[in-house]
Amino acid sequence: MRFALDHLHRRVTVDDLADIAHLSVRQFERRFARATGLPPGRRLTHQRVRAGAALLESTDQPIGAVVGRVGLTVVGFRHHFREAMGVGPSTYRRRFRR
Repeated sequence: MRFALDHLHRRVTVDDLADIAHLSVRQFERRFARATGLPPGRRLTHQRVRAGAALLESTDQPIGAVVGRVGLTVVGFRHHFREAMGVGPSTYRRRFRR
């Protein structure tokens, strides 16, 4: 997961993470879920949303630039962000900007 977090701007797949861990995808998914409580793809998406939220709070970057830094598409970011935070990215920024 450290590799994925260090490379949020890149498209990192579960297959990539399994290769880095020298495990089969299935074995990696099982071990990862056991250790973290979430499947690796879901955990990575959650981390991308958290990183995006921090950027929305601390920068003036447009949402398009923020999503480029966290490795999601604009549509995907808006969807996952709203699902995780209960509001869209623009509303979040207005409420929580430092």
